[in-house]
Amino acid sequence: MAINPLSGQAVAMGDRPTAKINWQNVFATQLNEPLAKHRTTAGYRLTMSLLSLFMLAMPLVYVGIVGLAMWSLYYYTFEIFPSLFVTPGVGGGRRRGRAMIFLLVLAVTPIIAGVIVIVFMIKPIFSTLIGFRDPRTRALTREGEPLLFEFVDRICAVTGAPTPKRIEVDANVNASASLGAGLKALFGKELVLTIGVPLISGLNTRQFAGVLAHEFGHFSQGAGMRAQIIIMAINQWFYKMVFLRDDLDEMLDDAIEDSESAFVIVLLIGKFCVTIVRGILWCLMVIAQLVSSVFSRQMEFDADRYEMELVGSPTFASTGREMHMLNAAGNRASDAMSRLIDRAVMIDDFPRMVQLCRDQMTPEQRQTVEREIADATTGFFDSHPSTRQRIEAAEKRAAAGVFDVERPARDLLNHYHSLCRNMTQDLYRNAVGRMIDPGELQPVERHLHEVLQQSR
Repeated sequence: MAINPLSGQAVAMGDRPTAKINWQNVFATQLNEPLAKHRTTAGYRLTMSLLSLFMLAMPLVYVGIVGLAMWSLYYYTFEIFPSLFVTPGVGGGRRRGRAMIFLLVLAVTPIIAGVIVIVFMIKPIFSTLIGFRDPRTRALTREGEPLLFEFVDRICAVTGAPTPKRIEVDANVNASASLGAGLKALFGKELVLTIGVPLISGLNTRQFAGVLAHEFGHFSQGAGMRAQIIIMAINQWFYKMVFLRDDLDEMLDDAIEDSESAFVIVLLIGKFCVTIVRGILWCLMVIAQLVSSVFSRQMEFDADRYEMELVGSPTFASTGREMHMLNAAGNRASDAMSRLIDRAVMIDDFPRMVQLCRDQMTPEQRQTVEREIADATTGFFDSHPSTRQRIEAAEKRAAAGVFDVERPARDLLNHYHSLCRNMTQDLYRNAVGRMIDPGELQPVERHLHEVLQQSR
């Protein structure tokens, strides 16, 4: 239960309020002044610059390894290989007979294995540059949801962030803002805000505003944000190089499996060398992730300040806890959804299922989530600080906040219920690989008891 500061009436989070609210008055009184920007210290900027340079050096190390491999193959092929067939002694001579055939097989093996290794070292570069097709997304329009867009515009204005050109929605209990994927984000001009519909279902407007302020706060950090884009792109690059398998991997495995001659030994040596190279890349990836995690955690703390200044430290803490509750409920809803699909049952509103799972969590389930928050620690490779650590930082800052309207966040949408149904159909289309007839969908309430029983 929350108190509306404009009307003084109690508002239940689970129900749509009947009292109207003058959002224009809210915007004019509470979202009209820019938040104070956090100025980083010279030491912080120097540290972040050194970390960025270190990350940029990591791909150069990889290029150096590729160059060393190519030079080694060239040197062996044109310097060492010819000399292997010259008989020692005055005047030299060519080896002959079966010994020469055996020696030829041994001598050619490093060349073939070297070619395989170099091909496998180079091909991830091209596969990374080519990239992958972006998944299909659902976007909102300013004409269809004018209040949400104005709400977002106002938060961008107070945080000093650019206004998003597009607002997309998905089924995650999360929100994010980006200028694109990979290094192309450095040159991106269109900021895209992605909002998880279950997040809108589970938060109030004050908590939701804080989440948006955090995301847009990243874009108020200037050079730090651009450095973060580079670092994340490099991390993704290394990850793809280490774990990405494609047609070449399948061809090599098939050749080894189908070979019935001694040539399979050459292919096995090549595959072994490829494994060693990927092991080296794995080490580089681990180092890159360790360094980037330090950078990322500091960026999160900086963005947290914008959220605290907008909605206050107590709301920041409540939002962090509620996000954990919603994520736990979202996991249960996703598991239930998968089990129902196995029985050819499809529900009509996934965000509602998440919210119902959240509302009807048992005391034991809530206590489990609370313990997870209280016991969480920040690991060396964590990109985000633990919620407990962030809440402690918020309590020390003791920010009062300037926005305090607590209404269901879904009140910001004109077509909330139809959006939930459409997004749910998108989920099923991705899961079963075909368009879903709305007539196939069944009300969540029909299967809620079964879902709750299975999640306990």
